[in-house]
Amino acid sequence: MKMTGFCSVMFILFYLVTSLAQESIATVDEFHWLTGCWRAELQGTILEEHWSKPAGGTLVGFSRALDQGQTVFIEFSTIHTVGDDIFYTATIVASGTSTPFKLVEWDSATVTFARPEHDFPQQIIYQRSEKDKLFIQLHGEENGEHKVEAYTMQRMDCR
Repeated sequence: MKMTGFCSVMFILFYLVTSLAQESIATVDEFHWLTGCWRAELQGTILEEHWSKPAGGTLVGFSRALDQGQTVFIEFSTIHTVGDDIFYTATIVASGTSTPFKLVEWDSATVTFARPEHDFPQQIIYQRSEKDKLFIQLHGEENGEHKVEAYTMQRMDCR
């Protein structure tokens, strides 16, 4: 009788551990709330960010900054799966450099990517603050000081 009780407890523990382990692995599909077109205006500069729907383990995006009607910055981005990991890779068009940031935290409304050895930023955070608002934070060290850039973006029509 004691052995049956022990086996039942072990089965339940095994089930709980495997269930929690499965829940702790993110998929790109979980970040579907990024899909669409986003816009912010900061000191006369317009920032736009566009994200595709997740498909095939990938979200594809691009962003640009417009100052006085002229494009002053373009970046192509992907959120993609590599093995069991998810990365946000940003490619800045002007320099042609691509930088991957690894997923380090996520929940239903926030996703955080990090690359501690990068110059700036070392951390990128996307947070859905409301249905039609997206809060983006860039954190890192620059010239020996902690720096934060934050943008609140509003969903916009993609046409």
